Amino acid sequence: MPRTLAVIICTKDRPDDLARCLHSLAAQTRPPDELVVVDASATPLPPSQPRPQLPQLVVLPSPAGLPRQRNCGLRYVKSDIVAFFDDDVELAPDTLQHLLAVYERRWDEGIGGVMGCDMGWRQSSGGAHWLKRLFRLTHVRAQGRRVRVYPTLGVSWVARPQQEIPVEAMPGFCMSYRRTLLIDNAIAFDEALGGYADGEDVDVSYRVGRLAPLVQTPHACLQHHRSRRGRATLYRRFFTRTRNEHYLQRKLFPATFRSRLAWGWGALGRVLVAALVGLSQRSADPLRGVWAGLHAPLPSKPERLKANSEKE
Repeated sequence: MPRTLAVIICTKDRPDDLARCLHSLAAQTRPPDELVVVDASATPLPPSQPRPQLPQLVVLPSPAGLPRQRNCGLRYVKSDIVAFFDDDVELAPDTLQHLLAVYERRWDEGIGGVMGCDMGWRQSSGGAHWLKRLFRLTHVRAQGRRVRVYPTLGVSWVARPQQEIPVEAMPGFCMSYRRTLLIDNAIAFDEALGGYADGEDVDVSYRVGRLAPLVQTPHACLQHHRSRRGRATLYRRFFTRTRNEHYLQRKLFPATFRSRLAWGWGALGRVLVAALVGLSQRSADPLRGVWAGLHAPLPSKPERLKANSEKE
C-alpha cells in the first residue's frame, strides 16, 4: 500500500530562504501529501507565497522556538511519514521520491526513520577536526559505515555514504520518521531547550533509534544553504551547544562513572576546540561561551532512557 508523506518546515524571519525551499518542493517528482509551514516570523508569511503551485500548503502561526514549532507541525499532520526540513534547504527534484522508496522497501522491517545527504556537507579540516575526533565531539567525515552518537553527546556524521548506512541520529535540516513511532511512544521535541535549541534533533532521533532502525540514503539529496540570517554569535553558539549537550547527555545516558568520565573528556575537548577557534578568529568568545555553558543552570533534571542501561 502506498505510504503518505507530510513535510514540516519551521521558519522565522527568512522569507527568501523559505520561498526557495517551497519552490524546490513544488518541483518534486513525488509531491508531499501534506505540507505545513510553522511560522514564528515577526511579520507573518504573506499570502503571496506560491500557494497555487502547492495546493496542499498550510501555514500555522506559532510562538518562536524550534522544538515548539516542530511539535506544532507534528500535532497537525496525519500522514504515515513525517519529514522535517529547514527553511534554508533546497531539495533535488527527486529527494522525496528517494526517501519514500526506502520506507516502501523496508516498511515491513519496521524502519523508523530515514535521512538524506547534504551535497554541500564536507569533512572539516585542520586541527579542530582532529581534536573533535579525538575527544569524540560532533564532526563530519567524508565517508563511513555508520553515524554514531557518543556518550560525550558528540555525533560522528557521514557527509555522503556510498551506500545506505545505519545511523544513531539524524540532523534537523533533513530527517524523517514513521509518524506513529513518535505519537505512540510520546516522543516530542524537547521544549525545555528553547530558542534555536541546538541538539533537539539528536535527542529525538536517538530516542527513536532505540525503538526502530534509522538509515541514511545517499540518493535523497539536497543543499543546505545555511542562511546567515538569524544565526547566533560565536559566544552564543558555543554557549548553547555546550549547555544543551550537557543537559541531553544527562537525559540520554545513565548516571554511571563511565558516562561522567565521557562527559569530562568531552568537556576538555570543547575547551581546546574553543581555544583553537578563538585563536583563528582572534576572539575570546568561543572560550567564554564554553565556560559559561559548562556552568549554566540546566532545565529540571531529565528522566534518562531506561533502555540505555541495558545497552551499556
